Amino acid sequence: KSWPATGPQLVWKATGLGEGHATPSIASGRIFGMGLRGSDEVVWALDVKTGKEIWSTKIAGAARLQGQQGGNGSRATPTVDGEWIYTIGVSGDVVCLSAATGKERWHKNLVSDYGGSVPTWGYSALNIALYMYALQSKSLKISIAYPIMVGGGFALIALVARLHPSLAERLTW
Repeated sequence: KSWPATGPQLVWKATGLGEGHATPSIASGRIFGMGLRGSDEVVWALDVKTGKEIWSTKIAGAARLQGQQGGNGSRATPTVDGEWIYTIGVSGDVVCLSAATGKERWHKNLVSDYGGSVPTWGYSALNIALYMYALQSKSLKISIAYPIMVGGGFALIALVARLHPSLAERLTW
């Protein structure tokens, strides 16, 4: 088979999702993503069949980053684990949200809670690093009793390495 000369039929189109620089996640009939909307960094959920927004949750205010090559929008792909979504905002806001409603379960900031600084191009995360973090912190009571390296975009990798020493060998370069 080949595509029609005019291309495939457009099923739906979503606009106004905000400036973002990551791939969305798809799970349970929803599309989850992040974006910078005006002065708010938000996580959003769309209906996969219609493209209509189901919910949107503000996780932080807008950040002005030092490195402007990629703009100021979100850079992390949300990780979906059943009923929960885990992601990180460009200023280091790590959140756990309800996949059904977008309601915040917990919220930590790598700068204010752990003494870090926002990297030149902002925080972003590999899904596996954030997922491993999420597995260790299912509630607001995150048991981290040591300083973590949070500069230069290595915060979550450092955290994963502390929680899972066997993984540290594969992440060290």
